[in-house]
Amino acid sequence: MASTTPVAQPAPYVQLNASQSSVGAPVTPLQRLQIMDDKEWEAFILEWIDSLRQKYTDVHHCGGGGDLGRDVIGFKAGVNPQSHWDNYQCKHYAQPLSVADVVAEVGKLLYYASQGQFSLPDEYFFVAPQGPGTALIKCLQKGTLKQEILSRWSKECSTSITKGKAIPLAVVQGTIDTFDFSRVTALAPLRIIEGHQRTSYYPFRFGGGLPSRVLPIPKPPASIQAEEHVYIKKLLDAYEDEKKTPFPTVATVQAGAPELAKHLDRSREQFFSAESLRAFSRDNVPKGTFEELQSEIFDGVQDVYDDPSHPSGYQRARKTVQQARLLPITGNPLLGVMHNNDRAGICHQLANDDQMTWVHNPGATKQ
Repeated sequence: MASTTPVAQPAPYVQLNASQSSVGAPVTPLQRLQIMDDKEWEAFILEWIDSLRQKYTDVHHCGGGGDLGRDVIGFKAGVNPQSHWDNYQCKHYAQPLSVADVVAEVGKLLYYASQGQFSLPDEYFFVAPQGPGTALIKCLQKGTLKQEILSRWSKECSTSITKGKAIPLAVVQGTIDTFDFSRVTALAPLRIIEGHQRTSYYPFRFGGGLPSRVLPIPKPPASIQAEEHVYIKKLLDAYEDEKKTPFPTVATVQAGAPELAKHLDRSREQFFSAESLRAFSRDNVPKGTFEELQSEIFDGVQDVYDDPSHPSGYQRARKTVQQARLLPITGNPLLGVMHNNDRAGICHQLANDDQMTWVHNPGATKQ
C-alpha cells in the first residue's frame, strides 16, 4: 500500500475572518494590477492621469492601432500645436519591462515626431504592472538609453514601426540627437497605485470602502441662500395649502406658524446634508453615482408622492420625505456614508430641480 502524507494543519497565525471564509483571501493591489487585461490596464491608467487636473487641462486615450507610440496623453494647455504634453505608455506584460520593450516604443515615438506628427513630449512614462526589469533600471540609471536605441535600431525599430517598410536610422537620427532621454521614466507599480488611490475610482478597483465624510454635517446658514429659493418657495406654498393662510416669506411662517417654522428648519438641515453628500461624491465616486441615488429615491417615493388623497401639499411633503427615509437602498456605493437626513434632503433637492412640487394645484389655495 502506497504511503500518504496528511495535509498539514494551517499555521496558528493563519486566521480567517467572516469575509474571507465566504469569498476567500483578499487580492492585494499589486496582484490586482497583474490580473487586469490590456484594455482594463489602459482604462486604469486613464482614470489616474485624468485626475491630475492641476497638471493637465486635457487627458486623452490613444491606445490601439494608429496611436503613433502614444497611449494616454496629458496635455498641459489644451489640445493644440503649442501645448506641452506628457506620454504614458501602457504595457501590460507578464514580465518586467526590458530594455528592448522601451527601445521599440521610444523609437516609434521618435520616428513619428521626426515626421512632424507631433512635438516631443516633456516626459515619457512607461507604466507596467510588473515595473521595470533590472537591466532597464540600470540603463535608465546610467543614462544609456540613447546608445541602446542607436545600437538596437535595426533589430527593434526599423521594421516594426510601419508594416512592409523599413525605417533607416538616418531618418530619425536628428530627432534622436535632439531628444533629452532623461525624460523617459519607468514608474514603479506601487507609485501607480498610490496615484490612483487619490481618484474617485479607487474603491471600485480595489475595494476597501469610501473615506469617511467630514462630521458634523454643516448647519444651514442663517439666511436663505440663492440656491435654496426654488424648494423654499415650494415649502411656503405647501404651508399655505395646509393652513389656508398666505405665507409669502420665511418670516411670516416664523411669526404665524411656529410648528411649520420648525419643519422649515429641519427641511433646510436635510437639504444641506444632501448637498454635503453631493460634494463628497464629486471627489470620491465616479461621476453620476450621486445622480443615480437621486433617481433611486425619486422612483421609490412616486406612489406616495402621486397619491391624490393627501389633504395638502404640506402633508404630501411630509409623507414623501417619510417614505424616502424608509426606502431599502442597497446597491448604491454611497450607502455606507449616507445619513438618514440625506434621503430626506434629496427630496428637497428634487423639488429644487423642479422634479417635485408639493402643491399639485396651487391655484386652489387662492380661491
